Amino acid sequence: MLGVAKEAQSTEAARAEWQDTWPGQSPPGLPATQEFKADFIPSEEGYPVRLLDGIMSRLRFRRDAAEATGFVPEWRVANRSFAIPPEFELAPAVKRVTDYFGTPHMNLEFSEDAAQWHRSFQGGLNVQSHVAREKGDTMSGARMGAAPWQIGVLSGCLLAFEIFAGLYSHEQLEARSLRITADHLKMAFALIKIVSFSVVSNLHL
Repeated sequence: MLGVAKEAQSTEAARAEWQDTWPGQSPPGLPATQEFKADFIPSEEGYPVRLLDGIMSRLRFRRDAAEATGFVPEWRVANRSFAIPPEFELAPAVKRVTDYFGTPHMNLEFSEDAAQWHRSFQGGLNVQSHVAREKGDTMSGARMGAAPWQIGVLSGCLLAFEIFAGLYSHEQLEARSLRITADHLKMAFALIKIVSFSVVSNLHL
């Protein structure tokens, strides 16, 4: 990914690639730290490396007797500072969410088709939860039993994130009539399958 796979596997390969900085020379602009030379090759600062996107970084080798090679390659996370487009600034995104949910105890409701989907998830998951418990798999049973609630909460979070990301017009936000849709439910169900349990992947609705 960094474009230095060959060099990072061998101190010799790194030295051959960047021999203009070693031996006998410190990395340009960054004098070698003498007290760390025993711990790092070629120095604590390492080799200056230009990554594939043109950004400069640094690669060094930290000595480690526990490793088969005797070292661990380390590279610096390059600074990629850039101006944030106005539509992606954080403050307006937060304001959209806080304005929309400014009323205490505000509810997010399902659309009609989303409510039908949620009932389907409840039915299917409750059946699988019962089957799992009957087989003695109480852990899977408990997870599938809690999944309908998790799907409902996560689908609401997905809608809130869309508000945060600016997916809705000013008029839609002013009306405060957004609803959780079937697409939110389906996405939440897919995320639950990924992060919570694999058994539910056999459920087809």
